[in-house]
Amino acid sequence: MLAAARGEHAARPGQCLVTGRSRPLSVHSADGSLLRVPDTPANRAAFGSVGTADGSAAWPAVRLFPLNNVLTRSLLAMPWGAAGTDKAAAEQGLLDEILARFPHVLSHGQVWLLDRLWHGVRRIAALMKHTHVLIRVKSDITLKRVSEILPDGSYRAQLSGDGLTMTVRVIEYYVDVEGQQVPEMFCLLTSLLDWQEYPARELAGLYKWRWDGSETGLREAKAPLHGAGPGTGAMLRSGSPDLVAQEIAAWTAGTEMTRGVARDAALAADPARKGRRAGQPVGYRDLSLTRARRLILAAIRAGKTSYKTLTGKIAAFRAVTGRNRHRARKSKSPSAFDHAGPKDTATRTARAVITMANKPAQPQQAPAAPARPPQDTANRPSCQGKPTVRRRGTPATAMPVKRRPRTVTRKETAQQGSKA
Repeated sequence: MLAAARGEHAARPGQCLVTGRSRPLSVHSADGSLLRVPDTPANRAAFGSVGTADGSAAWPAVRLFPLNNVLTRSLLAMPWGAAGTDKAAAEQGLLDEILARFPHVLSHGQVWLLDRLWHGVRRIAALMKHTHVLIRVKSDITLKRVSEILPDGSYRAQLSGDGLTMTVRVIEYYVDVEGQQVPEMFCLLTSLLDWQEYPARELAGLYKWRWDGSETGLREAKAPLHGAGPGTGAMLRSGSPDLVAQEIAAWTAGTEMTRGVARDAALAADPARKGRRAGQPVGYRDLSLTRARRLILAAIRAGKTSYKTLTGKIAAFRAVTGRNRHRARKSKSPSAFDHAGPKDTATRTARAVITMANKPAQPQQAPAAPARPPQDTANRPSCQGKPTVRRRGTPATAMPVKRRPRTVTRKETAQQGSKA
């Protein structure tokens, strides 16, 4: 199933976000996540829990490490294992599994976006043998500069650790958002040493897609997992490790098949007639995966819905994307405590400004989907004869009223005959 998704992205144009000029690279992201499982003795012994040193958290959990396409959020591979009490050690083990079991997913025609969880110099060097990386690093990572500041504002540095030393390119910039008092500093290291082919400003604007590919993609995939009961959040329902493995495989395949149908719907969808995306081709991110899942289930139950009709219905519901929304890292639910009130957790909508070497840089934009050929409207059926639709806000008295003729009863017919 996941191999078919990789082939689909390779065969169709406009299915990947790319960076580079003469040597374009497709952009992907990888990040770890937790998924709860029922609290049974078998699950707790096999997977453990997080949040407490003695493993006494309310729910056992498994740790996932999905590899996603940032533009379509499609899943290319997803190793998983026990949650473990140490997040760094658990995710590093899953990265080792990727290098051992899924090296075919990685290629030098890709660049992978990773977060600040440090995997060590040895793993990063092993990853660079298969593909390119763009990683955000923390302030405690030592980078020894070995070059002058390059014309694009980046510089080369040596990264040492685990008995290895390698040369990387470092990009430092600040992100300032309206309403944020202190700009946030980003430090990225990459294996892309050619600053002319991959300018620093382009890579700085590219990194924001990690959130869309991994964080938003994971939340989108976990949304249907709500059948375990109220207040549990995303959670599986299997009570044994073997059934958990089976359920994860079914969930992964079902999510990717749903996304595949939604991608087909995006290719066949008509551009919006109004709004800020009026006239632009429809992408996968413009459609609602939740709505697509519900329509697919309804079509399966009906058993007679054509694929063309199904994709047409999915394409009718659009999601709002690219709103430049920002929210502080605080509790997102109302609370009685003063430090986590609704005013502190308000969502802001503003463009993030990247400043590098005192010059603003524009973020990487999504590529335009391939244009559809013009449709022949001469032979379209006429709209005459369709029922009148009442628009929102129109009073009922302003609409034409169509009354059905009243049926005359036998008693009234007899009375009319006697009068005659």
